[in-house]
Amino acid sequence: MITLILVMLRTRRGQAVTLAVLSLLAVGAAVAVPAYLAAVDAAVVRGEVAAAEAGERTVSLNATVDSGEGLGRVQFADVGNTLLDLPGFTHVYSARFPAVGIEPGPREASWITYRQHVCAHVTVVAGRCLIGSGEVLLGEQSARRLRLRAGDEVTVTYAVSNPDPEGRAPAYTADGAPVRMVVVGVYRVPAPRDEYWGGHDYFALDAFGRAAEPVFTDAATFELMHPAMSNVSFDATADASVFDPAGGAALRDRLARLKDDTARLGAGFGVTTRIPDLVDRIDRSRDLARQTVPVGAVPLVLLAYLALYLAVDYGAEGRRTELAVVALRGTRWWHRWTLALGESVAAIAAGAVAGYAAGQLAIGGFVAWRFPGLGLPLLDAGALWPAVTAALGAVLVAALAQRRHLLSPVSDLLRRVRRRAPGFPVGEVVLGALAAAAVGQLFATGGRLSGVGMLAPALSILTLAAAGARLLGPAAAAVGRAALARGRVGTALAALHLGRRPAAHRILLLLVTATAVLGYAVSGADVAGQDRDLAARITTGAPRVVTVVPVSRQQLLYAVRSADPDGRFAMAVAHVPGGAPGEPPKLAVDSARLPSVVEWLPEYGDLDANRIAQVLHPPARPPIVVTGQEITIDIDVSGARAEEPVRLFAVLASLTGRGTTSAAAGVLADGPYTVRVRTSVCADGCRLVALRLAPDRQTATGITVGVTLRGLGGTSSTPGVTSPAPGGASPVPGPEPGGASPAPGAGPGGARPHRHHRHRRLRQNHPHHQRLPHP
Repeated sequence: MITLILVMLRTRRGQAVTLAVLSLLAVGAAVAVPAYLAAVDAAVVRGEVAAAEAGERTVSLNATVDSGEGLGRVQFADVGNTLLDLPGFTHVYSARFPAVGIEPGPREASWITYRQHVCAHVTVVAGRCLIGSGEVLLGEQSARRLRLRAGDEVTVTYAVSNPDPEGRAPAYTADGAPVRMVVVGVYRVPAPRDEYWGGHDYFALDAFGRAAEPVFTDAATFELMHPAMSNVSFDATADASVFDPAGGAALRDRLARLKDDTARLGAGFGVTTRIPDLVDRIDRSRDLARQTVPVGAVPLVLLAYLALYLAVDYGAEGRRTELAVVALRGTRWWHRWTLALGESVAAIAAGAVAGYAAGQLAIGGFVAWRFPGLGLPLLDAGALWPAVTAALGAVLVAALAQRRHLLSPVSDLLRRVRRRAPGFPVGEVVLGALAAAAVGQLFATGGRLSGVGMLAPALSILTLAAAGARLLGPAAAAVGRAALARGRVGTALAALHLGRRPAAHRILLLLVTATAVLGYAVSGADVAGQDRDLAARITTGAPRVVTVVPVSRQQLLYAVRSADPDGRFAMAVAHVPGGAPGEPPKLAVDSARLPSVVEWLPEYGDLDANRIAQVLHPPARPPIVVTGQEITIDIDVSGARAEEPVRLFAVLASLTGRGTTSAAAGVLADGPYTVRVRTSVCADGCRLVALRLAPDRQTATGITVGVTLRGLGGTSSTPGVTSPAPGGASPVPGPEPGGASPAPGAGPGGARPHRHHRHRRLRQNHPHHQRLPHP
C-alpha cells in the first residue's frame, strides 16, 4: 500500500506539490500566530519599559531613621530582604540629610547625599570622583554659583529645618559638630531621568527656582557627620525581564506583600512604587494584540483551506475512473479510503512539516528586521500544537473534499459530468447565520473583539464568497438568455456554459475569497498605520517635542518665547504633579500658543483650540512690570491692629527666567509704606505676582486688612534703607533674606519717593484685601 501511494505521488507530482504548498500556507499561517504574539509581547514589554518614567520601574523603601544605628542598619532590614528576594532587580542604597556651611544663606541648605555607585552615573568635569573619607562632589552649577573648585575646603554641619510661618522656604539651623571636607570634584549628570536615580527627584527645582544638585559623598564621610536623623531609602530597579508576560500577576502579589510588611513597621516607613501602572499598560497592549492578530490570521487560514479543498476535489474528479475501477474490484472500504486519501495526506504532511519551520522562520526574519534585538528563538517548540492542529484540519478538509467521490456509486463515477447536487443550501444558510451573529455581537459590544465576534471578518468573507458563487448560475443563465434574444450567439453560449458548469462556481468562490482576504489585509494595514499615526500625534501633541532639563517656569517660558516670538511653532509645556488617586494626568501649557502649535483633533470635543485657549487663560489686566536692581513698591495699609500683627510680602517674578524674589514689609500698621527690594533678578524686568498677608502670631483669629498699591518703580542705584514712618510699623532690621528692605513713608500724605528712582505712578490704585485664615 505504501509503495502504491509513493508511485501515485511520483506519477502526479504537480498535484502533490500543489497540495504541499497549500498545506504549508495553512500550517505556516497557524504557526505564525503564536510566534508573532510572542514577538509582540516582547516588543510591547521593551517599548513600554523604554518609555516608562524612572519611578515606574522602581520600588523604593523609604524611612526617616536615627542614623546613630549606622548606615544600612535600620529597622526595615527584614523588608529590605524581601526586596532582595525579587529576581531581576538592581538594588541601590541611599541616604541624605540637610547641612549648612556650603550655601551662604540660612534658608539654603545643602543635601549631603550618599548613593551607591554614584560615580558610574555622573560625569566628573573637574577633579576626580570620591575615593576616601572627608570628600564631596559638587554639582557644576552649584560650584559655579558658589565659586568653588576642586581642591577647595568647606565646613559642613548637620542642620535641622525650621518651618517658616509665612510659607516661605524653611530656615535651617546647625545642629551638630562642624566637619571640614574637601571638594574633590565637580560633576554633571548626563541623564537625570535615568532609572538609577529612581523617583527621588534629586535634580528638581528647589525653592529658589534653581536646579537642585545634591552634594554627593561616600559612606565613610556620611558616618563621619553623625547626623541625628537622615532619610534612608532602598531602591530596587526592575530589569525588562521582570515584566515577562507570565510574571505580571506574581509581581503584583509580591509588591502587595511588601507593602503589607512595611505597614506593620508603623509610621515613618513607606513603600512607593508605580510598577503596577506599568504592568497594567503592558497587559492592555498585550490583550489588544491578542485580539487583533488572530482576527487577521483566521481569514488567511480559511483561504488556504478553501484552496486545498478545491485542489483535492479537482484531483479526485480527475481520478473518478480510477476510483470506479478500484470499487469494481470489490476492494474493502478502508482500502478505498486509504488509496484515495493516502496521496493527499502524504503531500499535506510534507507541507505541514515545511510550514512549521517556514512560518516561524518568516516571523523570525520579520521580527529581526522590524524589532531588532529582541533575542527570540527562531524555532519554538511551543508552536508545535498549532502546527499539529492546522495539519489535522488540512487532512479533514481533504477528506471532506473526497467524500462525495468515495461515497458515490460506480455508475456516477463513470459519468464524465458530475451530477448536480439537489437540495436546500443548508451550508450557506448556516454560514450566513453565523456571520450575522458575529457582526451583530461586534456592533453590540461597541467593536470589542471577543467570542464569536473575533471571527466576524472571516465569516463575512466566506458568506460573501458563497453568496456570489450561488448567484453565479442564475445570473449567467439570465445573461445568456438576454444575449440570445439580441442575437449575440457567442456571448449567449459562453454565459450558458458558465452557468451549467459546477466548476465555475468553485472557481468564483475561491477568487472572491482571495480578493476579499487581500482587501482585508490591505485595509487592516492601512487602518493600523493610521492608528499608529494618530496615537503618536495624541501622545506627543505636536510634530516635534523637545525635552529639556529641569528649569523654572519663567525660564522655560522665556526661552520658548525667545525662540519663537510670534508664537507660530513653539509652545512651553510642563507636567503638573498628580493629584488624587485615579485623577488623570495634567499638562500646563502656554495657552496663547495652543491653537497654532497643538494638532487639535475633532475627537477631543466640541470646543476647538481657540476656545480652549480662551477658557484656560481669559483676558486679564496687563501685568505690573518694573525693571531695575532696586525695586520700590508704594502701598497704603488700612485696618491693621496692634493686637493682631500681620506681615506683608510682595512677590516678584523675573520676565527673563531668572527666578523670583520677595520683599517683606515687617509688622504692618495703618499708613503709607515704601517697600524696597535689592536684587539682580529684576535687572531685565519683573512682574508683580502677588501681595500676600500672613499672621505674625500663631494665635491670630482672622482680620481684614486693606492694602492699596499706589506706585511701582525701579532704579539701578543702591541707596540705603529708609526709616519707618510714624504709625506703629515695626521695620525689619537690615535686609531681609530675600533681598528686601522695608521702609514706611514719611507721613499720611503718601510715600516719599527716593531720589534717582525711575518711578512711575500706576494709573489706578489696585486694592488688595485679604482675610487672614485661622492658623
